Amino acid sequence: MKLNEMKRSGRKTLGVDEDYTNLYRYAATLRKEDNLDREERAGVEKSVGNFLTGALRNFGKALAASREPDLRAVFAVVSLWFNNRTDDAVDEEMKEITRTVPSYKFIPLTYQISSRVGSADDARFRACVHGLIRRLCLEHPHHSLLQLLALANGENVSGGGATQARFKQNVSAEKIQAARGLVDGLKKVAPPPPSTAAAVGGAGPAASLSSMPSLVSALERLAEAYIDLAMVGGTAVNTTKFHTKKTGVITFAEAVPKGKPTLDRCLRDRGSGLAAGSRGRGSSESIGGGRVMPGVVTRPPAVRADADYRGTPTIAGFQNSFSITDRFSLFPFFFAFGMV
Repeated sequence: MKLNEMKRSGRKTLGVDEDYTNLYRYAATLRKEDNLDREERAGVEKSVGNFLTGALRNFGKALAASREPDLRAVFAVVSLWFNNRTDDAVDEEMKEITRTVPSYKFIPLTYQISSRVGSADDARFRACVHGLIRRLCLEHPHHSLLQLLALANGENVSGGGATQARFKQNVSAEKIQAARGLVDGLKKVAPPPPSTAAAVGGAGPAASLSSMPSLVSALERLAEAYIDLAMVGGTAVNTTKFHTKKTGVITFAEAVPKGKPTLDRCLRDRGSGLAAGSRGRGSSESIGGGRVMPGVVTRPPAVRADADYRGTPTIAGFQNSFSITDRFSLFPFFFAFGMV
């Protein structure tokens, strides 16, 4: 400030000139030091970015080459990815990692990855997340599809009031819409060419592509029936009915409102589609004439590196009634029939 005052005043005494010269030299030195500090900081920030992308690249190469689960490495990769989701260089590295690393290694983090569906952070990040989820669903449907369907059904929340409001804070309309888009895309997956299926012996991801639309539609109907069953306890008449009959059994037809598919018939009513008044997803045509049945959702198969889930136990149907636990929450329990 003193230097600027001297410039404006124009005083030319010998003492003032000497002070002006000294201040000018001092200011010039400070400017040089400031420029050096800025260059050093820029170099450090650039090196941090280089180390970050280098770490991701090396993690990716190790994961692609290894045949072990490598959970710590996968957790580190996903953590670095999520913490730097707005970095374009990181998204480029992750695009390559999600393409080359065996998909089964990401299965332990399916819930965390699925929670980023419809993320508003960055378009490149969102595209990478959606690409990975699609690959997981195609290659490991028994471990990934249900999480995606849970998000797609995020608007079907019972209870209302503060409970519903808190849930919708975490599951936004954008997230629900993005999940629904992924589900609809999986229902349109085209079967592989015959030469591709023959090359892999009809196993693994190539074989699952042909059954994917049917499997997704069957799981949609199953999820819808589960949701309807979970919601029936919200009305006074059903709550009273559950309390008065808690020592016996309740039929699904008795509990679920008319016009909605009951759990015991959701996978059998394929000849005429859904009953009138249902939400209209999973018609008999989309299920593929009963050729594909969903796996047992409470006991998914072990994760396979080769993504070959032939012989997985599937649901054949459900008992037509259920009982409730003698507890405050009145949890329903019922039997499912499986087949291999």
